[in-house]
Amino acid sequence: YSPSSDAFEKTLHILTRMRYFDKAWELMEKIKQVHPSLLTLKSMSIMLSRIAKFQSYEETLAAFEKMQMDIFSRNKFGTNEFNVLLQAFCMQRQMKEARAVFNKMHSLFPPNTKTMNILLLGFKESGDVTAVELFYHEMIRRGFKPNNVTNSIRIDAYCKKGHFGDALRLFEAMELANCAPSLETITTLIHGAGVARNITKAKQLFEDIPKRSLQPDTAAYNALLSSLIRSKDVISATALMDEMEKRNIEHDNVTYHTMFLGLMRSEVSMAFLHFT
Repeated sequence: YSPSSDAFEKTLHILTRMRYFDKAWELMEKIKQVHPSLLTLKSMSIMLSRIAKFQSYEETLAAFEKMQMDIFSRNKFGTNEFNVLLQAFCMQRQMKEARAVFNKMHSLFPPNTKTMNILLLGFKESGDVTAVELFYHEMIRRGFKPNNVTNSIRIDAYCKKGHFGDALRLFEAMELANCAPSLETITTLIHGAGVARNITKAKQLFEDIPKRSLQPDTAAYNALLSSLIRSKDVISATALMDEMEKRNIEHDNVTYHTMFLGLMRSEVSMAFLHFT
C-alpha cells in the first residue's frame, strides 16, 4: 500500500490537531523510512504550526532541529524551510517569537523577499500597523525590493485600521511605479472605502476593475455590497445582487449575511420581496 500525499497530510493534521504529537512524530518517522517523497514543506508546516500553537517556543525550535537533523535529513535545509518555521509562529500571531527566530537564524538561512513578506503579514494579522511600517522600512534597509504582495499587505493593514487615505496613496504610488495591483488588492481597497464611508470611491474602484484587464469575482462584489450597506443604500445593494446573478457570479454566505444585515437595519422592508 502506498499512501497519497493528501492522505498522509490529513492524518498528520488530525493527529496534531488532537495534540497527539508522539504519534505524529512516529508517523513522520515511518514515512521517512518507506515513503520519503511524501515529506514536503507542507507536511513540515502542518507539524510546526501545531507545535507553535500548543507548545513552547523552545519546543518549536527543537522540533525544527529534529526535522533538520533526522526526519528531513536527506534534504539540506535552506531559506524555504526557514520560511516554514517563521510562518508557523506568524500564523499564531506570535510575533515576538517570530522576530526572535529571524534575528537568531537569518545568518544561517539567507532571507528572501518571501521571508520578509511572511513577517510583514504576521505583523499585519496581529493588528499592529506601526509594526508593519517599521518592518517594511527595515526590509528596504536590508536591500529587499517590495513586490505586489508587500504592497497588498500594507494596503490591507491600513484599511483594517481605518486609514483609507494612506491605503489609497500607496495604491496610487503602485500605479505610478507600473506595479499592477491584483484583484485581491482592489477588493481590499473597495472594502476600505466602504469602512471610510467613501461610497463614490468604492464604486469607482469597482467599475475600474475591467479596465485593468481583471474580472470582478464574488469577493469583489461582496466588498462593494458591504460598502453600499454601510451607506444604507439597500436598493443599490439589492440591484447589485441581481447583477451578480445575471453575470453568473455566485452568491456566498458573506453575500447573504451582508444583505440580511442591511435589510434588518433598513426601513425599506419591501426589499425582502426580492428574495421571494
